Amino acid sequence: MYNPFDTEHKTSITVIDAVMGSGKSTYAINLVKSTPGQLYFIVVPTRDEVERYADRIQIILRGSHREVYAPHLDEDSDIKLLQDRLKAAVAEGKSIVTTHAMFQLLDEEALELINSQPYSLILDEVTEIIYELDGTEKPAPKDYQLLLSAGLIREEPYVNGVKRIVATEQDDYFDSENKRRMAHHRFMTAVRQGNMFKVHDEFLVWSSEPTKFFKFEQVFILTYLWHGSIMQAWFHYYEINPILKTLNEHGMPVDFKFQGGKRFAGLITLEDSPKLNTIGLQRKGKRGRIGNPLSSTWFKKRASQEDIKGLKDNIRQFFRSTGLSAKDCLWTTYMEQAERLTPRDFTFTTRWGKPFDKKLWRTLDAKKKAELVTFLTHTTRATNLYKHKQAVAYVLDKNSYPGLLAYFKNVNCEFDADRYALSEMLQFIWRSAIRDGQPIHLYVPSERMRKLLMEWLKED
Repeated sequence: MYNPFDTEHKTSITVIDAVMGSGKSTYAINLVKSTPGQLYFIVVPTRDEVERYADRIQIILRGSHREVYAPHLDEDSDIKLLQDRLKAAVAEGKSIVTTHAMFQLLDEEALELINSQPYSLILDEVTEIIYELDGTEKPAPKDYQLLLSAGLIREEPYVNGVKRIVATEQDDYFDSENKRRMAHHRFMTAVRQGNMFKVHDEFLVWSSEPTKFFKFEQVFILTYLWHGSIMQAWFHYYEINPILKTLNEHGMPVDFKFQGGKRFAGLITLEDSPKLNTIGLQRKGKRGRIGNPLSSTWFKKRASQEDIKGLKDNIRQFFRSTGLSAKDCLWTTYMEQAERLTPRDFTFTTRWGKPFDKKLWRTLDAKKKAELVTFLTHTTRATNLYKHKQAVAYVLDKNSYPGLLAYFKNVNCEFDADRYALSEMLQFIWRSAIRDGQPIHLYVPSERMRKLLMEWLKED
C-alpha cells in the first residue's frame, strides 16, 4: 500500500505478535543467520540485551566476512562519541546492535547512511515514538510563556484542542555548543526536531516522524498485544499498515492468530484474599465516576499514610504466605512510590537493607544484581535475568499518560487503554519463572488490573 513517507516504495514492515517466551529473540537471531547478504540494525530495550544479542550474533557470523558492532559495549559511554562510532560502523557496512534510546537519537546523517545500504531493522519490543513530556523536560507554565514572549517559539493551529509548537529563527541561543543556554535547552532541542504539540493548553506531547522507518529495506517489530500498544495507535494515525504475523510452535512466522492466556491459567496462583485485595477495589467518587485505586493519581493525591502502611504490609504478607525466600520474590509499583512501599524483609536487595552499599552495587554484573534484587521497575521488558522469581506482586493500576490520551482523542486516533494496561502488566509478569513454563504466585491488588488479567486468562 502506498504511504507518503515511503516515496521509494521499498520498505516492508512486519509485526511478529507472539506471546512472551515464544521465541521471538531466537527468530531474530535465526533471521540474521539465514540471510548472509543482509545488514541488520537490531534495537533492544536494555544494554544487557545488547550484550546478549551481540554475543550470539558474533558466534553465528564467526568465519564469515560479516561484522557486528555494538556501541554500548565500548568502555567510553559518551553519547556523542557513541553516535559517531555508530555512524562509522554503518558507513563500513557492519550490522548494528543498539538500544531503543540510541535508536531515538538517530539524526539525519545516520539515517541517510542507513538508507544508502541494504539495512533491515529488527525492533525487539515496541519503542517510544510518541511521548508526553515529564517534569525534567517540560517548562513550567510561566517559563513557557517567557519562551513565547521572547519569540523563541510560536504556536500554530493543528486540530481542535491541539497546537503545534515550532522554533523560530532566534533559537540559536539554545545551540548545544552555547555555554550560556537557558535551563530549557532540552525542551528546545525537542521542539527543533519537529512535531511538538500542546494539548488543551496543558500537556506537551512530542511525536517522531514515520520517515525513520522507511530508511530501511525491511522492518520487523517483535512484540505481544500489538493492538494495545501506543506504537500501533501511532502507526494507524499515519496510515502505516504492517503485515501481521505470529510464531508457530516451531518458532516460524505464520499468519496472525491471536494468542490468549488460557494456556497459562494453570501456572498462575492468583492471590484472591479479600483482606489483601480490598485496598484496590474500584469505588464511585462524589461525582459518580469510578475511581481506580493504585493509579499514579491515587498514590499522589488520595492515598493516606494508613493506605500506604496497609499496602506495604499486604505485600509482605503475600510473600510470606508463599513460603519462598526473598531472593525468589519480585515486586513493582510506580518508581516514585517504591521507597514508601518497600516491605520489611523485602528491601531492594536481599543482602543489604536500605540504604545499601552503592559502591559495591556498581561493581556487580547484571546477573548478580538480578539474583539480589526484589524490586524492579514496572516498565522492564525483554530480559531473562529474573526468570528465577516465583512470586510476583504487581502493585499499581497502569494507565497511559493523560496528555497522550488527550492527543489521540483530539486527532481521532483509536487507542485501547485497557489492552495497553494488560500488555504492560504481562510484560512485567513474564520477567519471572512463568516465561520458562514454571508456576508462579501472583498478587495484583488493583481490581481493574486483576479483572483484565482474569479475562485474558480465559482467552484461547
